[in-house]
Amino acid sequence: MDLDPSLQDCKAATGLSSEKQMEIDTYQVKDRMKARCQEGNKTQSIYDRYVKAYKKWWDRDQFLRKNQNPNHEVIPAFPILAYKVTLFLDHEMSHPQYKWGSSDEFKEGTTVGKGVIKLAVSALESHRRANKHQY
Repeated sequence: MDLDPSLQDCKAATGLSSEKQMEIDTYQVKDRMKARCQEGNKTQSIYDRYVKAYKKWWDRDQFLRKNQNPNHEVIPAFPILAYKVTLFLDHEMSHPQYKWGSSDEFKEGTTVGKGVIKLAVSALESHRRANKHQY
């Protein structure tokens, strides 16, 4: 099994137990298998857009909260947790739909549909599950 060279270098220095190191190795295998299964599939690129939108919104939300209250502790976007997703979905449901092909122009008098919300939930949950070992 070919491991990421940076992890091989880490192995000697980390002093991780053999079991923990094997667990880390399995995540690399899982990532490679997932990449192979998704070749030619647009799902991952769609999911990536939702995760990127979530991160962008979260960082802006935290910036605004910090400006309103200097004592606010800025909370990172990751790991993705239920309360963070709830706030993001509230934002998603409250803004109008974007114009086709635009990431900053809205269609007046519209809101996103439940399909968009379902896709956002699926994308964020997929990212959370795939990366939970990092947190």
